[in-house]
Amino acid sequence: CICNYQVYYGTKTSPEEFYVETKDEVGPVNVYATTKVSMEKTLEDLLPSNSVLLRSSIILGPEAPFGGAHQTFLHFCSSREGLSTDYFDDECRSVVAVSDVVAVLQHFVAPGNVAKETAGIYNMGGQDRTSRYDMALAVAERFQFDKQFVVKKQKSSMPPGNVPSPLDISMDSTKLAKILGREAFKGLEDIVNETFPPNTKRP
Repeated sequence: CICNYQVYYGTKTSPEEFYVETKDEVGPVNVYATTKVSMEKTLEDLLPSNSVLLRSSIILGPEAPFGGAHQTFLHFCSSREGLSTDYFDDECRSVVAVSDVVAVLQHFVAPGNVAKETAGIYNMGGQDRTSRYDMALAVAERFQFDKQFVVKKQKSSMPPGNVPSPLDISMDSTKLAKILGREAFKGLEDIVNETFPPNTKRP
């Protein structure tokens, strides 16, 4: 089951701290996250030995090979050449590559890979703590855009919106990566290069 990273409080104070599913309690701050926590509890109660719950971060990657699918935030950044745009640098996530998500799903749908030993909750995010400002800079670097148009802004300095959202929900996904025989999932640089391979035309 695909769950969501929003289940965490988002109040870590140290940049070295990441949310760990085996250590940190959930603390939803909006209705959406509350429903995700309820779903997790329901599945764990009903299928304690036969369910896998993946707390996914923001999924990034190439455009889908079929029509009708929306683009990712990286594609938005690539469309802003020469246009001054504000990006939050204090709202951080562990963005994850769609290729890593597919690998995880393929693993768990294979016969015999969901059992009492592997059932449970997993964080599913990349290895980097990443802000939208970081993403915009990485895309600008990839296409050699003028970075003066990538403007840093703090979400914490703005009036609260109608729907509260945690500032920093960076997650440690080591537990899940090891299930797939890896040390970690892709970081931002690899995700950008995967999204925009060498033959990608400049937007």
